[in-house]
Amino acid sequence: MTPCRFVVEGVASPDLPLRILNLFAQQAIVLDTMEVVREDDRHRIRLAGDLPIDRARVILEKIRTLVLVDAAQLVGVDQ
Repeated sequence: MTPCRFVVEGVASPDLPLRILNLFAQQAIVLDTMEVVREDDRHRIRLAGDLPIDRARVILEKIRTLVLVDAAQLVGVDQ
């Protein structure tokens, strides 16, 4: 397990945080923290948890395919 931090930016839609959280729930991954900050019409979402790096990369790619997401990255993990 590797400590992973995700940073996601996208449209301030009420369902964006839930769609992202669902990607982790489908893998039975419980996150340590999730922070959602709304700035005007934008969301900045930060998530952190311990998970295998290969699984983190797969989830990152799935996050990037969400229509409401403009940018997503893993922070502090060697890619």
